Amino acid sequence: MPVPARTRTTETPRTLLPDLVYDNLLTLVISGDLAPGELLREEEIAAWLDVSRTPVRDAITRLRDQGLVVYRPNRGTRVAEIDLDQARAIGQTLAALHGMAARLALPNLTPDDIQHIRDLIADPADLTDQLNAGPVQVTAVQRILQIFRERSGNPVLDEAIRRLQPHMTRLRGLTSDEMPRDWVRERGGAALTAIDAGSPELIGQLMQGFFLTFSENLLAEASQQLGLPLTPAS
Repeated sequence: MPVPARTRTTETPRTLLPDLVYDNLLTLVISGDLAPGELLREEEIAAWLDVSRTPVRDAITRLRDQGLVVYRPNRGTRVAEIDLDQARAIGQTLAALHGMAARLALPNLTPDDIQHIRDLIADPADLTDQLNAGPVQVTAVQRILQIFRERSGNPVLDEAIRRLQPHMTRLRGLTSDEMPRDWVRERGGAALTAIDAGSPELIGQLMQGFFLTFSENLLAEASQQLGLPLTPAS
């Protein structure tokens, strides 16, 4: 398994060592630096991060629980191949979760939250986010979804989204990672209307539909890039 130049993982008061190791491996998987099918050797990863094998083993277990790495007898532990049918199921699930988050969040949105959403929809051009590097349209949408998650008041829902989201992020790395600005503004304008109307059901339906459309577009482009067939959506 090729790894970057040796580095040292330093534990901070707010971040435990196992979490840092996990974060490092997660970043390598979703960025494609660790390619689908690549063998993961605990000793190499431990040497790269200058840690013992225990936190590495724990991190790999977490990634396996997320479906991002797999273990096969006689083949070892490898980065999971991209499965577009599974990705579609994950996208559909995330769409439902984001819709629920928006529905729960609406009564908890502050005036500052709403203004922030308006600003993101109206003019995302100056926004940058290293964690979501790419066209600003995607970054703006990610921030809007994050506001809903944070205001949902449901940590279980938030954790479920965090566990599934890396699968979509992997696909984004294979695509142009773009959404038409006019499309974002049109859907965002409808969301603002639902927020102003104080309708949790409407905002939930809109955000679920928004993410589902985004997911299907992502799958279609990833299918072309990978040369893999994509079953028509039912």
